[in-house]
Amino acid sequence: MQTTLTKIALEYALSKLEEAEIDLIIKSEFETIEKIELLQLLPENRIKRLLIKLGFKEEFLKTI
Repeated sequence: MQTTLTKIALEYALSKLEEAEIDLIIKSEFETIEKIELLQLLPENRIKRLLIKLGFKEEFLKTI
């Protein structure tokens, strides 16, 4: 990802917000498909943690 002054400014602004405020921005700014695309970019271990939260069994996830 290319670092620009705009992205640096956004990173700074977001670092000053509470988690609830960041969640509100994400909920209002991104469409469902964009949220899914972002989640798919997570590292494998975090995706597996999400799958556990979604009801997948750990035993099954060890096989994939």
